[in-house]
Amino acid sequence: MNKYNGQEFDAIKTFYFRYNFRANPKYDPKAGTDKHVKFLIDKYSSGERILLKDGNLTEVNVDNITFEKKVEEANSQIQNITEKTKGSIDEYFKRKSDDLENYFKNKDIELKNRGDEIKNLVTDNFKTISKKLDELNLPISEKELRVQAIKESEEKIELRLNIDFENSDLELPKEINSMPPGTRFLILDSNNKMCALEIKDVFYDYISYPDKCIKEITIEKV
Repeated sequence: MNKYNGQEFDAIKTFYFRYNFRANPKYDPKAGTDKHVKFLIDKYSSGERILLKDGNLTEVNVDNITFEKKVEEANSQIQNITEKTKGSIDEYFKRKSDDLENYFKNKDIELKNRGDEIKNLVTDNFKTISKKLDELNLPISEKELRVQAIKESEEKIELRLNIDFENSDLELPKEINSMPPGTRFLILDSNNKMCALEIKDVFYDYISYPDKCIKEITIEKV
């Protein structure tokens, strides 16, 4: 005891090395290992005398203690993993909940805007239809006044034709007055031959004559 004072680990290792040999009928391969020696020191330091007179361990076994420690460590790891997983799941569902909430908000705004567009379209169409119905329901005298105003505006326009080809004995259609530049059309000449013509230009003169407008149409042969 004096020799190994403060060197308990070496003392126990030496004891087992000297007496726990393979030829001994009570040889224990686990006894004297570093794990076994540390276990004995911890137990005896805490006042637990766990060895019997024959040198064997009681029901408290080193492997069981180690196993229990490993189980405790495993449970701690499982708890940490569970808490992390729970946090990840909570975060995932919160993110999905926020996405759904934003989706429905955007859809609500989109539907509201679409409803406003339809409402405005219906309102505009209703106004147009109402205006047309009002025109149909005008008194006869007012309708006649409008027709007369149109006729008077047409009577103030004098039509002149510039025909840039020799054969001018063509009977032009009356619709030529309303044809825009670029219009092409086919007619028959005095010899019943087909002739292709094009409206090249339309010119309005409001200055030369104060009481009327000169509409000059230039026609070319295609």
